[in-house]
Amino acid sequence: MNLIEMQPYSNMTAIMIKLKRESYKPNMNCTINLSVPTSYGLMAFITKLKLRRFHSKADYIEFLTNGHSLIRFHGINQEMVPKKTILTSSDIMTIRFVSEPQYYSLPGKGFKIIVNLFA
Repeated sequence: MNLIEMQPYSNMTAIMIKLKRESYKPNMNCTINLSVPTSYGLMAFITKLKLRRFHSKADYIEFLTNGHSLIRFHGINQEMVPKKTILTSSDIMTIRFVSEPQYYSLPGKGFKIIVNLFA
């Protein structure tokens, strides 16, 4: 598990998180925790979302705050959300990516997410 502390008035007010096609593998389970000072919130903007899918099997990316899911995007419903913004007034956001253990024929291309803090 990774923790990234974002601070206002510093070089850590925004970050980019991405998974490239060449790094996209079966059986991934990645979690990134983001934190900001208590008077700030977090905004995540998905600029690319191309996850693997095959029938009922699908990789997913999930956004959580304080252990509660805000939203989950599966490979099977990604076409409905080509660009999506997720906001939370909480001082913590968790981004979790999970890929299925089996390799199936439709490869994933990855994702790109920009996260900013806001007041």
